[in-house]
Amino acid sequence: MPSAPRGTRRSTSPGGCAVSDTAIYQVARPARGCLSYAVASEGRAVVIDPLRHLDPYLELARAKGFVIDAVLDTHGHADHISGGPGLAASTGASYYLHPYDAIHPMDLLPATISYEPLRDGQVLPVGRRRLTVMHIPGHTLGLVAFRLDDEFLFTGDSIFIRSIARPDLGGKAETWAPLHGRSLRKLLALPGSMIILPGHFSGLDEAGESGLFAAPLSDLKSRNDGLLALQRQSEEGFVRYLVESLPKFIPEYVDIKRVNAGLLSSDEDQVSTLELGKNVCALSQACGGPGGGGR
Repeated sequence: MPSAPRGTRRSTSPGGCAVSDTAIYQVARPARGCLSYAVASEGRAVVIDPLRHLDPYLELARAKGFVIDAVLDTHGHADHISGGPGLAASTGASYYLHPYDAIHPMDLLPATISYEPLRDGQVLPVGRRRLTVMHIPGHTLGLVAFRLDDEFLFTGDSIFIRSIARPDLGGKAETWAPLHGRSLRKLLALPGSMIILPGHFSGLDEAGESGLFAAPLSDLKSRNDGLLALQRQSEEGFVRYLVESLPKFIPEYVDIKRVNAGLLSSDEDQVSTLELGKNVCALSQACGGPGGGGR
């Protein structure tokens, strides 16, 4: 991966890399272990999984001179409040979400937020480049990844650096676990040279020399705990591994999903309270060290 400025280790600060006519900026929130991205080409950009504090994206757009045309959420988040609808409203961009995640998985109520639906195989333009949507249900029913040619894969909450996502945050672990396994196998079939850009990290030691949380798929296949289990086990065995590895369920996640769907109103103090504590979006085997996403 091209060298890039350090900066992902500071709260909501962008680090980035450039590939031909495209720039990718990674914005991290270390206290939550959350990662988001801006992809820019020829003065146009999309933002993927923005966090609720919008200034880093707005300042980055001003500093780099690009226009945000689209805001994309890989899924309906449970661990943090999404900045997607807010950033779209602030910039006049379209907000995209898979429709399966526009229904609260426990309340079974439809979202009240406005969004454009994502679908498998959909192509989203970014300047000269194209992002292709891959529907990969498992962590949520509407989880998607975004593929930038054969170079980069924005995996959301599916593949992390050290582990993989949990399948139970909709309260249906045994039903969603087989979907999760099949989706992960779909991702493993992609070119090994593809750079994985995850939605979370579990510790600062996961960052590479450039300061970015990113790694080739071939590298992760040889050292990621969840991917190693996936490659070694049958479908039934892997489902058992997923279910037996689940960490404690965080009750606040139910309300966070409600807020993100527009089903629950909250002020800044209430939001901060909901987001207290560590991120627990990955399997328990990944626990260890400071940070968020691998817990």
